[in-house]
Amino acid sequence: FAIQQGGKSRFYSTSAWEGAKFARNQISLSLSGEEAYCSLKSITVTGEKREMHHFLSLYHHQPNCQSEQLFHQVVQDRSSVSVDGSVYVERGADGTDSNQLIRSLLLGNDAMAAGKPRLFIDADDVECRHGATHGPLEEEELFYLVSRGLSPDSARNALIRGFADEVLLSMDHR
Repeated sequence: FAIQQGGKSRFYSTSAWEGAKFARNQISLSLSGEEAYCSLKSITVTGEKREMHHFLSLYHHQPNCQSEQLFHQVVQDRSSVSVDGSVYVERGADGTDSNQLIRSLLLGNDAMAAGKPRLFIDADDVECRHGATHGPLEEEELFYLVSRGLSPDSARNALIRGFADEVLLSMDHR
C-alpha cells in the first residue's frame, strides 16, 4: 500500500502475517506535511517452508516529522523472512525523528531471516536510529524460567509469546 500524510496527521498500522508459499508486502509512506507521525508495527510468524518478504520505503519530506517502525519475526522450521526497510530524510526535513528496529527469533536450524534497515539522510538536524537482530531463544532465559518451575516447553512458549506481545499488545481490539 501507499500512504501520503499531510501536516500534523497521525497514521498507525499494526499487522500480523503468517507467510505463504511466497508472500510479499510492499509499503510506501510519505510524510508530506510538517509534524506528521507514523507508526508501523508488524509481527510475522512462519513455519514449514513459508516465505514472507517486507519492503518499506518511508520518506520524510517536511520538518519535525516522526516515524517508528518495528518488525518482529518468529521464524520456524525451514521458513524465511526478510525486511528491507529504507528511510529517506530529504534536505530541509530538519527535526526528523525516526526509529527502525527489525528483530527475528530463529526457531530451527534451517530458519532464515534477513534484515536490511537503511537510512538515507540529507538533512542536518535529525535523530535517526536503526538496527536489526536475529537469533535463537536465549539459553539463559530458558534456564531461568525452568529453574523457577516452568517446564521446558512452557518456558519456551512464554519467551516466544513475550517476543510477539511487544507488537500484538499494541493492536486496537475494539
